Amino acid sequence: QQNIGAALKAFVDGYLSGSNKALMLGASFSQQSQVIAELARYYCVTQIGLNPSPDLSDRTRYPYYFRMATTLGISVAPVVAMTREFGWKTIGLIVQDYAAFLSAALALHNVTVTKAGYTTDPTVALSSLLKKDLRIFVAIRAMLVEDSKKRLDCVIKQLGAYGPKYQWIQIGLPATTRLDLPNSGCQDSDRLVAMEGSMETDNDIDDPTAEHEIGITGQTREELFEDFMRLHGKETVDPEQTGTVGFDLRFDAISAVAMAINSTLAVENYASDPIDLNCSDFKDQVFNSVRSLDFNGLSGPVKFNSKGERAAKVLFYQIRALKRDLVATYDPLTGDTRWIKSPWFAGGSAPVDSPRILSKLVHASLVSAVVSGGLSACGACLSLAAMAVNLWFRKVPYIRLSSPIVNTIIGLGCLLCHASCLIMTFNAYMGSQLGLCWSQLLCLITGYSCAFGGILAKTWRVHRIFTNKMRLTTIKDWHLCMVIAAILLMDAGLLLALGLLDSPALAVKRLSEQDMISDGAVVLHKLVVCQSSSEVLWKGLIIGMKAVFLLFGIFFAWETRTIHVEALNDSKVIGICVYNTTVMGLIGVVLEFALPIGSVDLRLVLLTCCINICSATTVLLVFGGKVGGQGVLTILKDRSVRVADASAVMQSRQPTTGYEHRSGE
Repeated sequence: QQNIGAALKAFVDGYLSGSNKALMLGASFSQQSQVIAELARYYCVTQIGLNPSPDLSDRTRYPYYFRMATTLGISVAPVVAMTREFGWKTIGLIVQDYAAFLSAALALHNVTVTKAGYTTDPTVALSSLLKKDLRIFVAIRAMLVEDSKKRLDCVIKQLGAYGPKYQWIQIGLPATTRLDLPNSGCQDSDRLVAMEGSMETDNDIDDPTAEHEIGITGQTREELFEDFMRLHGKETVDPEQTGTVGFDLRFDAISAVAMAINSTLAVENYASDPIDLNCSDFKDQVFNSVRSLDFNGLSGPVKFNSKGERAAKVLFYQIRALKRDLVATYDPLTGDTRWIKSPWFAGGSAPVDSPRILSKLVHASLVSAVVSGGLSACGACLSLAAMAVNLWFRKVPYIRLSSPIVNTIIGLGCLLCHASCLIMTFNAYMGSQLGLCWSQLLCLITGYSCAFGGILAKTWRVHRIFTNKMRLTTIKDWHLCMVIAAILLMDAGLLLALGLLDSPALAVKRLSEQDMISDGAVVLHKLVVCQSSSEVLWKGLIIGMKAVFLLFGIFFAWETRTIHVEALNDSKVIGICVYNTTVMGLIGVVLEFALPIGSVDLRLVLLTCCINICSATTVLLVFGGKVGGQGVLTILKDRSVRVADASAVMQSRQPTTGYEHRSGE
């Protein structure tokens, strides 16, 4: 019985009476063994036991205890070697018993251990470890005491702690493939999925499938057990002794005692009296004889390490289709791991112990690049065609009256806007480059100033002519070009200040979006952008300046909304262009600040569409009426007519407003 007092009494009665004793066998229970072993050190009495408690490995408290049975401690070094092999620095330890020693041992080898314990149901323990995003698990379990409906195998399946992201190593009494509970509620199909690829440790002493060389008895384990049961079966203390499990360890313990005594008597004389309770040379020799034992027993090679434990070879089995497949062995004497075959991993390689951080540069998709690039190219072709027609027929009265030079500048501005969209598309698809960023900014700002500057100038001219009632006003094309030049000069000053004070540079922005790949690695999405340190300020200045021009344009367009002069045949169209630019400009500003920076495809398509639609609409409004429909007939009709003075034309064709005016172009 597990009675410490009875064990102490047995030790005192046995050791203090009769002849001198230098060696003991037992006891069976862990607490009894620990008490007797701690007491025996004061008398230098060597003890050989079968108890598997890892506490008995503490040589400072139990220096004379030798263990014939194996303990979980023999798995510490192999598990540490496994963590080193695959670079695992963080593991989760889920335990039923005997866990403190493993946690401390792994910590000494720079492995961070997070432990969770359970008694019969591991659900809560495993859930707490999974919440910490642990991927590598060491399980110390004794399946015989687990709830049959909450076996760790099936809890792993229920909580999804399996697959390429996870790795399980079981030590203790896992019995994943050796114990079947048909009415447990844990289906083999679930166990098959959950434990596929997991590993479990065993040793060549406890593994029933391990084959040993025939030792000092000259018989196999089975043969000797059969002879023993035939001769002494009725005399055994345990009437349920029906197999070799346990019998081989007890037999080897007796054999070790006999061999140690024989070895000691060969060099030291034994005296049965007088009673000597103190340490002696004889006792020291017994200790040294036990420590130096090396023979093949029924349970395998019998040899003790510095902690008094069996130096058993540790076996690494991998579970494949609920069958054990030997993949590696660990020799505790040399500390070497011998791989018999490469282990199988669901993801093709060993999982990582913590999320592997990978970076992925985000680019626009090919579809969005083709769409935005195609629209921009079409818009650029439209602008070029309109400018070509405008220049070719610039001397035709119908074209000349519309200021073809200014119209050409408007067309050039629209072309530059389309070009900025092409550069934006290239940057988004191929990756941002600083030179292209500057090119995009220059094209967009210059193009907007040329296009809208020309529209603003022409609107201002109409407003100036028809609202000045005091005197006749002559506004020539070079006046309009000076207005455009003034706007471009302000743009140049702003861009120069930007380049000198806060020049844009390439920066990598981390996006909120991330991916998880099969082995548990996290892929962070990053985007290369061109930006200044005060990006919002500079955008505000640029947009603010353009907004002021828009307000002037809206004012002039509104003031001249009722003027219809054939000599100024596009005055109404120019007003429509102002409204179109205003609406599309507002939409563009909202999109620029509202769309998330990570929505690369959406930003590219919407922003380029906004710019392309605004530019293309302007080209169609300014040039479309002159080359289509009635405009073609007018050009053909007036092609041979030369206009020497636009004032004469305007005087011969009275304005609908009733104002007297004169305009020289």
